Amino acid sequence: MDIKAIFEASYDVIYVSNGAGTTLRVSSACERLFGVKPEELIGKNVRDAEKQNIYKPSATRLALEKKQKVSLVQETKCGKRLLVVSIPIFNENGEIVRVVNASRDITELNKLQEELEETKNLVQEYKREVLQLKKEKESHDKLIFKSPQMEDLVNFAIKVADVNSTVLITGESGVGKEVFAKTIHDSSPRKNEVFVKINCGAIPENLLESELFGYEKGAFTGAYKRKLGLFEQANHGTIFLDEIGDLPLPLQVKLLRVLQEKEFTRIGGTETIKVDVRIIAATNKDLKEMVKEGKFREDLYYRLDVLPLHIPPLRERREDIPLLINNFLAKYNQIHVKDLKISNEAMEALISYDWPGNVRELENIIERVIITTDNNFVKLEDLPGGFRQNIAPISIHVSEIMPLKEALEVVEERLVNLAMEKYKTTTAAAKALGISQASVSRKLKKMRFLPHF
Repeated sequence: MDIKAIFEASYDVIYVSNGAGTTLRVSSACERLFGVKPEELIGKNVRDAEKQNIYKPSATRLALEKKQKVSLVQETKCGKRLLVVSIPIFNENGEIVRVVNASRDITELNKLQEELEETKNLVQEYKREVLQLKKEKESHDKLIFKSPQMEDLVNFAIKVADVNSTVLITGESGVGKEVFAKTIHDSSPRKNEVFVKINCGAIPENLLESELFGYEKGAFTGAYKRKLGLFEQANHGTIFLDEIGDLPLPLQVKLLRVLQEKEFTRIGGTETIKVDVRIIAATNKDLKEMVKEGKFREDLYYRLDVLPLHIPPLRERREDIPLLINNFLAKYNQIHVKDLKISNEAMEALISYDWPGNVRELENIIERVIITTDNNFVKLEDLPGGFRQNIAPISIHVSEIMPLKEALEVVEERLVNLAMEKYKTTTAAAKALGISQASVSRKLKKMRFLPHF
């Protein structure tokens, strides 16, 4: 096969120039890859072709300038990307007499690499979204309720999550103020930023200011280096100030400045620090009364109370108690590798109790009885003494209108529990109730795995 046949048969561009850069010969593949015919290039200097953007950069020009082999990626006027190897040929005097280029089309390879990179980025984005959805679901799953009051509060919390206004959460100890604060954060545009929490009543007054606002090196004895406060750490995120009613009056002034101006100064410093932070505060105290007594600044109170959210105590939403009990049963059964269920009498006692410690106290009691109970059922006698005094004889008592279907489910659950306590097996319980054993099993399963709202 002669040299001409090789040139014409080659899928790649073979490009030959002289020592001055003038094109001597080029294979027919140039029409497909350069967008010009061979005869349009022959006699043309590679520098002129480069200026006309037929291809750039010119590998031949660089090989002539560097007097050595050159490899590079070249772009052509028709949008192709070529991998070019340019080899100079020298005479006996060390002068370049020819430059031979071989150019291979890598456009599709680059497209594949770009598509692969886009796919990787897309997968990473999906992973981030899935993790965020999981995080939000875990946060919302902690809010377990059935009562209309709680449903209204959750809807309110999700609604106010989209704005940056301050939220003041009030309620007795143990009602779940931090859970609500975290739900607001996780439902907000700041959900991918930090959530910083501090209990204002748990830190001594002389340390609280430095925790919140930080200090400069040398601000006091022992301040060997600068420390960032929690407000700086929470920048672009959310800070949760629990027990805000315990904040000393001098620090209330500093907090008011952060709320009004979004700025503060570190202890021992002169620089004004600007922050972008969402503030959620919580307290179990009556701040209005504290304002009257001069223990809490009135201007700070109104700055905090922009979006008030009051969580009712557990005794005012008793319909939530069975759901919470079943949730804690499932949680601590798994932790302690048990499979305990709760008897009807024990459930009635727990529902009747006033729960001064609210959800936190309820969770502690459920964990305790799971650890200390040896039977398959948590019975009334397994509860602490105070609970046994709370229970009245089991009876069906209707004090308000409720959906008939819901009432039937409550009665059905009590009857099934009573039958299982008395007869121990689903077969015997089914016979006593006049239903099939499969029906009893289904009802027990449904009662055991109550949905999380």
